[in-house]
Amino acid sequence: MISQSPTMDVILGRCDDMRSEVYVRFRDLHESKEVPVISGTLTGPESSLAITLPTTATLSDLGPGPDDTLLARAVLTEPGYWTPELPHQYHLRVDVNVSNTVVASCNRHVGLRRLGIRSRSFWLEGRRWVPRGVHCRPDEIDPDVFRTSLTSAVIDKPPEDVCMMANEQGIPILARFDRESIIQHISLFSHVSVMAVILHDMRHDQCKHIIELIRPLKGTSLLGLEVDGGQPPPTIPEGLDFLVVSLQRDETPHDGWRQPHALPCIGFRPKKD
Repeated sequence: MISQSPTMDVILGRCDDMRSEVYVRFRDLHESKEVPVISGTLTGPESSLAITLPTTATLSDLGPGPDDTLLARAVLTEPGYWTPELPHQYHLRVDVNVSNTVVASCNRHVGLRRLGIRSRSFWLEGRRWVPRGVHCRPDEIDPDVFRTSLTSAVIDKPPEDVCMMANEQGIPILARFDRESIIQHISLFSHVSVMAVILHDMRHDQCKHIIELIRPLKGTSLLGLEVDGGQPPPTIPEGLDFLVVSLQRDETPHDGWRQPHALPCIGFRPKKD
């Protein structure tokens, strides 16, 4: 039978400006005599900042995947991807059926985001993207100010409702987590506004463990590690996308940072409480 609370992931597959493949994956499923079947639709794009003409794509069941997962796929033509300027989202309705009985379902908005690293730079929608952020509390975010200034919100352990607001309003979030909090908030990778996750206060072995844990779940979110800029560049584990070089007020970087690092680096001055 299906477990009481299976986990659903939305994965962007092959995509370009005219077509995109979107996969829905259910995890945490138990074996059953009858193979569950996924059905549903993906409707959109829609945005609070633009008028769009939505279309509906049907999910095609792909059957069981590895590690007791279920897979389905929808193909979108002329897709609307999520950017801060145009935060498009799609309405996803999914049912998991066993013997014509719905045993799990999901009804929520999802965003499709083309984000990655190229030549030591961040790239979003085929353009170089520079994450200029402000370290702030969740209640300090004014959507109009952040959007017009093209500013990202650097937030420690952002709450779910703030991420949902940022999804709709087009505010990029750089989310900071220590070892314990990232495990507790791992579901935040499902929010399209969470462009990057920054790990901090973490030893090398702890960071390596977290990377292995979240690698299959992070999608196109970028994963960074915060390091002390007053010290020489440390040895870092594989699997990171970028580094955050943290400096206290009026502190200058160690001379070791004068040489270009293999990973993109972001300068950061944490906000004092």
